[in-house]
Amino acid sequence: MHNIMQGKAKFTSEQILELFHQKQSQDKDIVIPYLSCDEYLLNNQHLWIDMFISNLKKSTHRSPYYKLVTQQIIVNQKSLFTVDFITKYLIDGVDTGLLASSSIFINCSEQVSIKMCEILVNKQEKDSLMIQWLLQNLAFLSISNADLILTLVLDELQQLIQSNDIKIHKLAVELALSLNYPINNYQIVSQDRIWLNQVEAEMNNYFPKEYKVFNNGAVEINSREELNRYNLLHLVLGDELYKFISSNEIVSDFLNFNAVYMSRFQEEKRERKRKHIEM
Repeated sequence: MHNIMQGKAKFTSEQILELFHQKQSQDKDIVIPYLSCDEYLLNNQHLWIDMFISNLKKSTHRSPYYKLVTQQIIVNQKSLFTVDFITKYLIDGVDTGLLASSSIFINCSEQVSIKMCEILVNKQEKDSLMIQWLLQNLAFLSISNADLILTLVLDELQQLIQSNDIKIHKLAVELALSLNYPINNYQIVSQDRIWLNQVEAEMNNYFPKEYKVFNNGAVEINSREELNRYNLLHLVLGDELYKFISSNEIVSDFLNFNAVYMSRFQEEKRERKRKHIEM
């Protein structure tokens, strides 16, 4: 029997198992301190993994209880995310929709990400959320693992580029560009054009007039500093753009897209709005 001290609370492993089976709102004040107890979890990983998977199967990924448990694990217990853990988690058939959450597995290592991608690629049936998650993580891993990623998805990538699901379509194009994968047969669909026009309008409103946004979404860039500020690969699509980046040395870094640039742009945009409101 294991005892856990967390603040004034003291629990046995049997009591914790019972808590995990409860679905009442007051669980929140009890589950969080338990999940924050690194020493107990690290010393009892097998008990924890079995309990975790067992209880997730009894919940739905839409329930607050489910989200509470998974998010706390991700934030506080990144050392638990081993290849063995992920393999068991996926093979045991826990709701794969959870994998599409932007917060799930946020601290997992590259080795774990590759393992997850291999397992998901080999699954016979993939829902939209799973494909989105897979494309996002493959793009993240593509810089250092391009050969492996191409082996995993080459047969499906062209088909995903043509997907009617606009989210999958955008992610597939981004992955293709990051892998330097030719998309010469790709045609911009009507949804892309509407989306691209919105992006162009917003960019022209935000950036100084010297930034010229062309109809195909490409940007005239005169320095590497401008490139870093305007690296919005996932906001621009199309065969013309692909040719533009491939033929221009300055924008070759587009092929190694990093979300940090987009994050920086969003922060600058929020700061600009804040200053405008204060005025």
